[in-house]
Amino acid sequence: MRNLSPGLLLLLAFVSVGCDAPAVATSAPEPTVADSAGVQILRFPASALEVSAPRQLAPDPAVRIGVVEGPAEYQWTRPMAAVRLPDGGFAVAEGTPAEIRVFDAGGTFVRRIGRPGEGPGEFRSPQALARGPDGSILAWDARTRRRSHFAADGTLLAEATLQDLGSLRSISRAALLPDGRLVVIGGTGGPDAVANRGQAREPLEIRAIASPAADVSGAGGPESLRIGPLLGMIAGDEEVVSMERNASGNVVSIMISGQWYWGKLFTWASPGGVWAADRVGVEARHYRAGADGGLDRVIRVDGAGPRVTRALTDSVEALEVGRWERQMGDELTPEIRTMIRDDMAGRDYPETFPAMDAVFADARGNPWIGLPNPPSPWLVSPVVREVPRWLVFGGAAGGSPGEPAAGLHLLGVIHLPPGSHPLWADDEGVLLVRIDPDLGVPYIEWYAWVDG
Repeated sequence: MRNLSPGLLLLLAFVSVGCDAPAVATSAPEPTVADSAGVQILRFPASALEVSAPRQLAPDPAVRIGVVEGPAEYQWTRPMAAVRLPDGGFAVAEGTPAEIRVFDAGGTFVRRIGRPGEGPGEFRSPQALARGPDGSILAWDARTRRRSHFAADGTLLAEATLQDLGSLRSISRAALLPDGRLVVIGGTGGPDAVANRGQAREPLEIRAIASPAADVSGAGGPESLRIGPLLGMIAGDEEVVSMERNASGNVVSIMISGQWYWGKLFTWASPGGVWAADRVGVEARHYRAGADGGLDRVIRVDGAGPRVTRALTDSVEALEVGRWERQMGDELTPEIRTMIRDDMAGRDYPETFPAMDAVFADARGNPWIGLPNPPSPWLVSPVVREVPRWLVFGGAAGGSPGEPAAGLHLLGVIHLPPGSHPLWADDEGVLLVRIDPDLGVPYIEWYAWVDG
């Protein structure tokens, strides 16, 4: 039983305090480059955060998919992942109802792939998509732990399920690569290992998933996916964990709570592995998949997050209370209002807010580092957060599995519309999930690149 404290409940409020002024510098600083045991480390000075990228998003979307009232295929509840198809169309994984929706390049609905359920080609919670080299679609379902492979026309080609977690207790994240390979991140400790530890971050293992190549090509049999080699270790979300036991010593409840400014784990798939990051600093780490996989690249940027001031915390708390008032209306009783204010008064703010808020990778494997705009609320899930500013890098190898991004370099900061997070990006544009600021409903929007 997972009990949520008022502090964690407040994470659900959609709060924003406005974007920072656009970056104005135009010359990208060169990094210092070091090689440690085969791991390339690129370190950039803090001035990298002041560089404006040469390309920005067009002011208006070229395609907008979504309605408040209308056909069900255009209404979104939890769009979790998306890819752009070779013909310029889009495939979007919707969580409720669990299905994949395909649209043409103009945003017109074409077909559904899958439906809610646990049978062949069905989903419980589709959370990752990838586009195969031939335009086919691969999907990962977090609830059934199943990878499904569909032809471009929606025909189910093959499926494989991860039935045995091996040493993992649970899976926190899963990255699906374009060639069908998987990388999963999960913990190894049971409830006793995390109980009564106070504020802590559970160590997580990054594991490649082994599967016959035939499963991906569509000619495979019923073989199951298998936990593969260890690629590395990373800290999970920072939480306060406590446990209540009865007189017999049996566990009756586990309390897990956290604050939005504590450490968080961020991951995103790349063509050859997975990018991972946390809030300790402006740093992203790439773990290469495969038999010879492991940590192969680190990007670091000097500088701390925004300094916490009384004016900023007062504005954050005022906006948070206002949001609860708008959400609950007359149901916001004096007792609930007091509980919210007591929780805010008891917060132990750090000296600075987190230095980063997300990590993302485009179709070539170029990393994006989400810059903080405290607090950054969830949009449709804890994985997809509102991040309006990103530090973007270029020069990745172009999507060849396992090929290193030898020419990785800094491009600069780009700005996204408020209330949005990228789901896909390529050389032509960016596909976003965006929460309508007036209606509070999700939309899928495609923006073209323009000269900044």
